[in-house]
Amino acid sequence: MTPPDDCAVTPGPASLLVHRHDERTNALRNTLVRGRLTRADDGWLPAPEKVLEPMGSGRPSDAIRGLRRTQRATDRYLERRGLSGPPVQWDRFRALVAPAARSGPVPTENVPRSPHR
Repeated sequence: MTPPDDCAVTPGPASLLVHRHDERTNALRNTLVRGRLTRADDGWLPAPEKVLEPMGSGRPSDAIRGLRRTQRATDRYLERRGLSGPPVQWDRFRALVAPAARSGPVPTENVPRSPHR
């Protein structure tokens, strides 16, 4: 693996988050791969040690549980550092959602599925 020149890389613990979803960011699936990053002759070599699926099986209840767990972890992180969360620009999010909401649901029959599920 060869990262961009403007990306500082050091050997040691590393993680890679991979995900897929449909055109409307529905049917989100993600996996976190943890391991170590080592220097190789032709770049960097990731050595996976553990695979985690943070969002569970893809059911809505798993996604909600994962989001709640992430929110609690974020709150603890900010509290330990005496920080407050950044302001959310809800007007920008609403502007992004409005056109998609008017167009109706996106067909999912051609969304690629993982060969492992």
